[in-house]
Amino acid sequence: MILLQQPKLSAPGECSYLPEEISRNYFFHAKWVEENELDELLVAGWRRFATYYFRPECVGCYKCQPIRLPVNDVVLSKSQRKIYRKNNDVRVVFKPKTYSEQIYKLYLKHSERFNQTSTEDDFIQVHYTDSCRSFQSEYYIEDTCVAVGFLDQSSDGLSSSYFFYDTDYKYRSLGFFSIMKEIEECKRLGLPFYYLGYYIEENHFMSYKNSFYPHQIMDWKTGEWMDIHKNNVFL
Repeated sequence: MILLQQPKLSAPGECSYLPEEISRNYFFHAKWVEENELDELLVAGWRRFATYYFRPECVGCYKCQPIRLPVNDVVLSKSQRKIYRKNNDVRVVFKPKTYSEQIYKLYLKHSERFNQTSTEDDFIQVHYTDSCRSFQSEYYIEDTCVAVGFLDQSSDGLSSSYFFYDTDYKYRSLGFFSIMKEIEECKRLGLPFYYLGYYIEENHFMSYKNSFYPHQIMDWKTGEWMDIHKNNVFL
């Protein structure tokens, strides 16, 4: 790893996940992050965009909970298996990151549901400036790309950094489907963990992440990953 900026604490600001909260991040910039180094960061709750690595350091708030799936133990629920079957006509391609205007337009369409967007230059800067091993996933219905994901690869797992889809296909639950396909990719690569970023119960855009069982949540106070099971996982 080559540090471009020493770790430091950001100034307090409005939380982008929970607007009623005040957030602070511990962050640094780096390039050429090795797979084992990235794994150490993921295990400690760090996330990445471009060369920017960050983790919450909010006073008295621990609502952003790092979440990961032990992929060899995950058992799909009845509803998840139904989503998988519904999308059996979707072709998924995992490939090196390759920018196209079509991908940016798809991102813009998806971003409308959040009332936020970014310029094309900003989009390229965030998602196509890499400091670690990364690739993208593309989801096709016939010849139309309907979803794109960006993933980082560590020595022990894949980390989903961003996923977006064509909202005309919202009924297909492509976000859930992408998790299932990326779990499969973890298994194919022989990687035991799939990182989903932060689970935030109060944010409905991020609360879906605990729908797969078993999963693990990191305790910010101890740094330990706790197993979360569900008794009716087979229903």
